[in-house]
Amino acid sequence: MFYSRVNFFPSDEKYPANELLRWINDVRPLITYSYENEAPITGHFLHIFIFLFSIALYRKIIITVKGKFRISETMLTLLSPVILSFVALFVIADGSGAAMMSNRFVLMFYIFLTVFIAATSVRGLLSNIALIAFMILNFILLSRHHILSINPLNKDAVAVYEAGKKIKPNTVVLPVNLSDNWLQGHFSNYLGAEKPIVILENYEASVGWFPLKWNNEKIPNLTLSGKKSINSVDWVKGNSKNEEKQIDYICITGNIKKIDEPKYSELKTVINEYFKIKHISKNSFVHIFERN
Repeated sequence: MFYSRVNFFPSDEKYPANELLRWINDVRPLITYSYENEAPITGHFLHIFIFLFSIALYRKIIITVKGKFRISETMLTLLSPVILSFVALFVIADGSGAAMMSNRFVLMFYIFLTVFIAATSVRGLLSNIALIAFMILNFILLSRHHILSINPLNKDAVAVYEAGKKIKPNTVVLPVNLSDNWLQGHFSNYLGAEKPIVILENYEASVGWFPLKWNNEKIPNLTLSGKKSINSVDWVKGNSKNEEKQIDYICITGNIKKIDEPKYSELKTVINEYFKIKHISKNSFVHIFERN
């Protein structure tokens, strides 16, 4: 039903097999902020998974009956989704469906593997040692990497939130993300945390397969100082049949020096001619420009 009603933008983009094997080896679902920094730790989780999986195989799956081996039907049922998700990871293109399918399948693989191991009721000293190892690795991952990564991100998010106080209610804001950190792509949404403003960056409303959608029939014809589009900056254009509405603010987050790059020359010209600086955050992460 969902697939029949939603228009995706599929592609044949696919990761090479060696990269997907690397994901499995490094337990990719546990890597949150930095692959290079976290992989040396998350990779040890795989060793524990292999250890527990081996115990499960020994105790529950292979049962000796009159000198012959047979596979428990219950365990085979639990093992099937593990195998299927593993195969799907390599067979189905990452760009198919809603995209990022490889990330979804590697996550499913480890979820089903965890369910399988848990269902085998592995108990005793060895399982307790594995549990302690899990806890130690998780603490190292949290203390050495996650917290250190969250702190600067939190400062930037607070800077965006504070910048929102400089924007008048019921106005239209065009966010421009110049940050190289993929986690900051939607930070501009903090601008409207406590007031009604229209922020022209909303991933869920734009792609079409989330409950939240733009009201394309009633949204005004949004322009940037009379321009319906400029290079390297995108926004929801609205309905050309409706009344024209000027964008009131431009919010630039990230490295403001990147605006000097040739691809942003048109944006820089628009700002210089039609906007004035309204606010700069203390850490220079946020620059708010207000229409003259």
